[in-house]
Amino acid sequence: MKPYYLVITPFFPTESSFRGPFIYDQVRAIKKTGRYRDVLVFKPASPFDRRTSYDYKGITVRLFPFLQMPSLILNGLTNGINSALFLKAFRRAGFSPDHIAVAHAHTSVFAACALSLKAASPQTVALVQHHDGDPYTIRNGKFASCAFNARYRAKKNIRLFNRMDCHVSISKFVERHLLEFPAVNPQDYFESYRNSLSLVQNLPPITPKKSLILYNGVDTGQFHPSPRQRKNEKLTIGCVGNFVDLKDQITLVKAVEQLLAREQGSGILLKFIGTGPTLEECRAYVREHRLESSITFQTEIPHTELAAFYHSLDLFVLPSFFEGFGCVLLEAHACGVPFMTCCGQGGAEYIPPEDKDKWLFAPRDHDGLAALISRFDKERYPQSVCHEYDINILITRFLDQIDPAGSERTENGNGGQTGP
Repeated sequence: MKPYYLVITPFFPTESSFRGPFIYDQVRAIKKTGRYRDVLVFKPASPFDRRTSYDYKGITVRLFPFLQMPSLILNGLTNGINSALFLKAFRRAGFSPDHIAVAHAHTSVFAACALSLKAASPQTVALVQHHDGDPYTIRNGKFASCAFNARYRAKKNIRLFNRMDCHVSISKFVERHLLEFPAVNPQDYFESYRNSLSLVQNLPPITPKKSLILYNGVDTGQFHPSPRQRKNEKLTIGCVGNFVDLKDQITLVKAVEQLLAREQGSGILLKFIGTGPTLEECRAYVREHRLESSITFQTEIPHTELAAFYHSLDLFVLPSFFEGFGCVLLEAHACGVPFMTCCGQGGAEYIPPEDKDKWLFAPRDHDGLAALISRFDKERYPQSVCHEYDINILITRFLDQIDPAGSERTENGNGGQTGP
């Protein structure tokens, strides 16, 4: 028996950083199934970090040294060294590769670590989960526009990806970018990504052994409608996300500005949560156009406090035009708050085709978004979604597909057998 499920991820919260709550929720959901003795979490850390682990809300996060290339140039060059450092930390923690049923790596650079376990124990299922529209990471770093760098990364990842037992994408949007690479799709609105793709043409697509979709589910025990929820005096709109170019918060600002200018929207309040390089641009625009009384900004808040934020809203809007999924969309919906987002993105896959004209708008189209908000404000229709979003249900279905033996172990009462 191989009773452990292992997760290798750069994303996991700490007491001082809330980055990666969706991985925490995923780990908890896997633990709840009872299929494995435990879920082991390994996270990369600086070689100078003297810690070996930390605890976060009942989860032990084990750290291993990780060497990152400066400015991400030739990313993947240190895969062999990092895999060796990971295996050393793994064994030092008292585990053996034979104890691992599934090695689940998040993002391409950690796929090599999962494969190092599989090399030692061939029965281990090695999978990599992709969260981004750029799964080959050709757009990241200072030297992303250099052809030699982009081609090196892409070739390195193609070789890795062809060796994985399974690829897991958080949406069809992400899976398309994984499987169709390096083809350019007319639905890709992000100029930065299209420019990077132009550097890697003529490379072969991958030939995956298996490819699955696992949407970012929601912990419905934490995110659910409030019994005290009621309509606000002002139409209250929320947006949560890092302030980076692809999130495009300025489009939402301009849409609200347009509604306010019509006086029809004098009763609108827009609330942003997040930090990042484009935050000051949005703040400056709001100041310049005297929108401070209608548009507010707040830095990050703990994930456990987000439900209260959603409950204060009438509508949630995420204007990203290169969004793998955006779990905040479903968190808002689970709290009884409908969402709007750009068409063609991961979150748009939850909108039934017959309702697209109510909730989806074209990228960078603040006029179209303003029209959708205005219509919703007048009619206040409910929102339906076309996929399951309870994370416990999604994870159970997912595990059935990647590790059917895990279900048999649980049914036979052997889920807690041997281990260190």
